[in-house]
Formats: sequence, structure tokens, C-alpha cells
Amino acid sequence: MNKRTFLAACGAVLCARAGVASTWPQRPIRLIVPFPAGGAADLQARILASNLPAILGQPVVVENRSGAGGNVGAVGVANAPGDGYTLLMGTPGPMAINKHIYRDMQYDPESDFAPVSFVSRVANVLVINSKLAQRSAADFIGYLRSSPTPVAVAIPGKGSAAHLAVLALEDMAKVKLNKVLYKGSAPAIQDLIGGVVPFMISEMPSVMPHVKNGGLRALAVTTPERWPLTPELPLLSDVVPGFESVGWFVIVAPKSTPDAIVLQIRKAIDDTLAKPDVIGKLNSLGATPMGGSPEKQIRTESAKWKQVVAAAQLNVE
Repeated sequence: MNKRTFLAACGAVLCARAGVASTWPQRPIRLIVPFPAGGAADLQARILASNLPAILGQPVVVENRSGAGGNVGAVGVANAPGDGYTLLMGTPGPMAINKHIYRDMQYDPESDFAPVSFVSRVANVLVINSKLAQRSAADFIGYLRSSPTPVAVAIPGKGSAAHLAVLALEDMAKVKLNKVLYKGSAPAIQDLIGGVVPFMISEMPSVMPHVKNGGLRALAVTTPERWPLTPELPLLSDVVPGFESVGWFVIVAPKSTPDAIVLQIRKAIDDTLAKPDVIGKLNSLGATPMGGSPEKQIRTESAKWKQVVAAAQLNVE
């Protein structure tokens, strides 16, 4: 192919992409949540899905595709056509942690996705079954230390951010725990409310509704400073010095998605996150809206968790 033919071909491709972008969207958009319904990612995805159609002019349908710590849903989106009709609600697991713990990864979160939007940051919180006697983080950590056998803790997925937070708690608080694995936050929380397991560390959006209705008791947040949405909750680091764990949520698309469509989706999400009623809904879940590109967040968190996983010698077959 000579230079003139090559440039003509490139121009044709660019024009075709521009044409696709100018007519997008023409059908419903799928927002894949790689975890079961009812968790923090699902709740926030549904808030977006109920508000974006007013801007985009097409329905946004949330689909839950759970499995392998979020990898099942993520690889499905990575392999989907880059036409703007398939998006992923990403969390620290599939976007920054899993690549360092799963030996057979079928996608790379940094090279196989186009970063669309930084949806929110959320505090993680130590919650216990409301029927337990402990009323403070200090009392509960004391209970963990004094127990003659390892106390059970719910883990919403092996290798999840919550799993790594529990490993850090074991090390920093000098306790031994019986880690009970679940396929997502929703079933873990169900057993926590039912008294099957006594406690867990979870993103606020998943558990705060149950704290408000009395099913769970929140003892402390795991942020470096008090969380402005729940100023009444003390810091876990007051009891376990140096302990910190913060969650985040992003939207990504298949890598081949045209930049014009990525920017169009980003603007629609940014406009949605700026709506007072959406801010209120996210705040009620313990989430702080962010907006903008999530590229730096994904890259920075991946490097951070790589070191944590190596230190814990954690891997999943």
C-alpha cells in the first residue's frame, strides 16, 4: 500500500467512526455490573441507568454478570464490539486487583478498556450484626483478639478489595479470622443480617440502608479522615493505627470504542452526577460523586494493589 492509499484508507476509517459517533445512540445501552444485584456497584449502576436516558435518548439496561471476582462480566465487555452500546461498571477488583492475583486473566484492565467516567468514591465501613453486644470498634476488636477461636468474617469474593482489607486487618490488629467467601456483597450481607456471620468490611452503599433500618450496626469507617457523609462514625484507624481502605467505581468501555462516543458518554454521566437528586441518592448510600476520566485512578490503584498482593502472597487459580 503506497502512502496516498494508506492516508485515504485512514481517512475513510476516521470518517466512518465520526459518522457512527454522530448518530449514536440508536438503541438501548447495556451497563454490565460484574457482581450480583444489590451490591454497591449494582445500586449505583441503577441510579445512573434511571437518569441517563433523559440525556442520551435511549434506555440504559443494567445486566448483572457475576463470577470470578468480577472477571466474567469484565471480559465480556472487553470482548464486546466497541460501538458504545456495552459498558462496564468497574470496581477495584476487576479494574486494579484481579490482574495481580488471577493466574489466567483473559483481559487487561489498563489496555483492553477505554476509560469513560469516574463515578464515585466510597468509604468502607466495619459493620456487625445488630444483635451483637459490641457498641464500638474498640470493643469489637477486643472481642476478636480475645476469642479462643477465629471469628468468622464475610468476604464478598476472593481477592476483592474487602478480602484484602480483611487480610490487612488480621495483620495490623493481630487477630485471626475465619474468612467465609461469598459470590458478591448481597449474599454476604444477607447472611450477616441473618446472624450466620458476625461482621464484614464493606463499601457503604451496600450496607448503609441496612444500618439505617436496624439490621446492621456500623462501628467505624476505614478512611484516613472522618467521612463527611457519616461524621458520627469514628475511624477504625483510631483502634488499628494506619488502617485504611477506600472504595471507588468507574465506567469503562471496550478499547475500540471511538473517542467521540467515549466523550459523549462521559459528558452524559458527568451531567447526571451533577444533578442534585442524583447527588442526594449517592450521598444517602455513602458515595461521593466524582466525574471525569478514571484513567489515573485505575493506573494508580493497580500499582498500589500490586504491592499489597505481593506482600500477602495471594493468588487465585
